[in-house]
Amino acid sequence: MSNIIWLFFTPIGLGACYYFIPKITGKPVFSGQLAQLGFWGLIVLGGWTGYQKYMGGPLPAWMSAVGGTAALLLLVPAGIVALNNHLTTEGKRGLIETSPTLRFVFVGSFCYVIMSGVSALLGTFWTGSNTQFTYAEYGYQLLAVYGFFSMTMFGAIYYIVPRLANCEWLSARLIRQHFWFSVYGISAMVVCMLVGGLFQGASVNSPDNWNQPMVGSVINARGYLVGRSLAWVFILWSNFWFFVHLVFMVLGLGRRSTTPTLLVHDRHHDYVPGTLTSVTTKEA
Repeated sequence: MSNIIWLFFTPIGLGACYYFIPKITGKPVFSGQLAQLGFWGLIVLGGWTGYQKYMGGPLPAWMSAVGGTAALLLLVPAGIVALNNHLTTEGKRGLIETSPTLRFVFVGSFCYVIMSGVSALLGTFWTGSNTQFTYAEYGYQLLAVYGFFSMTMFGAIYYIVPRLANCEWLSARLIRQHFWFSVYGISAMVVCMLVGGLFQGASVNSPDNWNQPMVGSVINARGYLVGRSLAWVFILWSNFWFFVHLVFMVLGLGRRSTTPTLLVHDRHHDYVPGTLTSVTTKEA
């Protein structure tokens, strides 16, 4: 699972970030050397993670120590990616408000940094012993797969599909709805699972509960499971309208226009990123 996250989902997501951020902003990647350093750091260290999940288990202690160290060192390539993206978008961050692709990709790259921090936190001996086999691991995996990878892929879809379907997205409102409900759902899910995992781990490891059935720790985390269910409702709602929107595009029923679908409309006109021309709100 760890290798799938770090060596499959992460490189694809970062590739999307490094392609679409310069594409939308019209600026080259700030530093190719930093990009290479972040890539090789990920490739070298990513395969060593995962062993920390077995701390205290039937494996030599050095294995879990190596896994935790690799998870901690992965903060370096994550910081490099964040710095590179930050400097690439310098002077163009206003486009995050208007471009669907840039907004989704930007949030995805931000989740990559948070994901790396959570991985390092859960990989230490101080916190890992309490979060082992708890909902905290579920929260981390959801942050990696949905918060980082899926959000960047959504951004890629919003850029690619209009060029394949020869039409533009029908509704900026549906795109905004997809974005915000996804953000709310992911945030609520991750917070509920991380906090619930900490309380669940404390309950399991408490000496007072050693003679109690395991179901006691599940009962103590019941409120966080309710929060998780509500978060999934938000995510399901956002994905449903995204699917409906995508079906219209695939059927060629999108908006016929030479201008992209922007998320923020001026009262009188919209400015198309990368051009000096303006179009009316009705056309945009």
